[in-house]
Amino acid sequence: MLPATENRQNWALLIIYSGYRALLAMILATLYLLTADDPVIGKHQPLLFLSVSGFYTAYAIGLLLYQLFSSRIGNATQVFTSLLIDILTLALIHYSSADETTGIALLVLPAIAAGNMLLTARLGFLLSAMASIAVIADSVYRVTYEAQPSAEFFDAGLMGMAFFTTSIVVQYLTQRIIATQALVQAREADVQQLLHISERIVQNMRTGILVVDAEGVIRLINQSAAELLKVRFISQSMPQLAPRSLLELLRQERRQNTQFRHEESGRLLQISRTELKAGDSENTLLFIEDVSQMAQQAQQLKLASLGQFTASIAHEIRNPLGAISHAAQLLAESESLDSTDRRLINIVTQQSARMNSIIENILQLSRRDNPKPEPFNLREWLDTFCHDYSAITPDPADFNITAIGGRFTVNVDDDQLHQILTIIVDNGLRHSAEATGKRQLELQVIDDKEQPGPILNIIDDGPGVSTENRDRIFEPFFTTESSGTGLGLYICKELCDANQIQLTWQPTDDGKSCFRLSFSHPQKRHVID
Repeated sequence: MLPATENRQNWALLIIYSGYRALLAMILATLYLLTADDPVIGKHQPLLFLSVSGFYTAYAIGLLLYQLFSSRIGNATQVFTSLLIDILTLALIHYSSADETTGIALLVLPAIAAGNMLLTARLGFLLSAMASIAVIADSVYRVTYEAQPSAEFFDAGLMGMAFFTTSIVVQYLTQRIIATQALVQAREADVQQLLHISERIVQNMRTGILVVDAEGVIRLINQSAAELLKVRFISQSMPQLAPRSLLELLRQERRQNTQFRHEESGRLLQISRTELKAGDSENTLLFIEDVSQMAQQAQQLKLASLGQFTASIAHEIRNPLGAISHAAQLLAESESLDSTDRRLINIVTQQSARMNSIIENILQLSRRDNPKPEPFNLREWLDTFCHDYSAITPDPADFNITAIGGRFTVNVDDDQLHQILTIIVDNGLRHSAEATGKRQLELQVIDDKEQPGPILNIIDDGPGVSTENRDRIFEPFFTTESSGTGLGLYICKELCDANQIQLTWQPTDDGKSCFRLSFSHPQKRHVID
């Protein structure tokens, strides 16, 4: 059988040889017809030459057309038979030409070479043997019946040696080529396996990987990057541009590390870039990490540490603090105290209550559960919140709720948002009362098309925050009031970060104080450890 019978490379080689066979047959026939008066070939036996060349031409053209239209090589027997016909036909042409072109026998060499490339070694040597027998038989016939000189045997021997030498050389080269091809295929398989492993590793990395060319077309992207950038990458064969905002950032910002806020999800992303240059192509490799996710994870670690710390000191502080407070209450019931003593006892009582409030806030923060986000309408939720707040507050409060737009869906933890607004509203009502004598607040719900989610502004009539304190108001234990604990806004900030809400303070145009809650896209994904 043929080695790799259905191999396309063998089929192409057979087609090339069949084309050579048809061209050779037509050249031999045409050469005889053009020199019919004084033939260059076929002069010794013209009738035999015409018959054989005519058959050979029709056979060669027919076999070529069959192979072209069938696209099949055939089995070893068919290929061997076709090559054997070539050898016998060329031997008859050589005999019919006699002394005019003794070099015609050399035309057998391509047939032997093709046979040794397409067939097994045994069949290849068999073809060489058949060709040698044909040449020797021709010489024997000439010497015996046509009185040709015995030197014909020497020429036949040389041709036989040439045939077998051709078989040996071609088989050696063919084996080297086959071995090289096998090695190349093995290396290709190894490379493909390594590429597959590398692709699996890249696709399963939590860090986003994105490669873009100079035109901004995505060349490689893993699942994490596709989720972070909200990109649906189809395939390498369908060019797709990276998000426009990211490309603009890359053109404007040449630093290796920069931050980028995604418009749709509102996530803050850390972008690390590396230039990849290979020849004339210039690609950019981007490592993308969700800063908000890392911040949430750091927050969880911080809260876990804080919880362990507060658990260890709770009893150590609360027990003596309770004893101090109880002793102060007992002293306050004494009738022999003067005004100075009572003032000192009041100070002890007030500061004990303040310390107890600090401990309660820290314990509350450390015991806080992970957010359980649910989608709801923020505008409708505010009505319920204001009603519940007014119901449990002894002092009346006036809330003015305004809504701009119609997209008010948020996806956060309802209880934690209630806790956030309770702290901010408590502070706002107190500052409004101190400034105007009225406990009133303005709540604005805004649907800003340029933002991923709704915006909630909580505006009070207080004096606001000084410029030097604006960066510190969310720090733990920072307060500008003697009676404050400095933990309220810190707790709000921590709860907002856990729910992917951006909490900021800014003054209004008319000088009022405004806390702004910028919600992320309602279809965002929360990270819960």
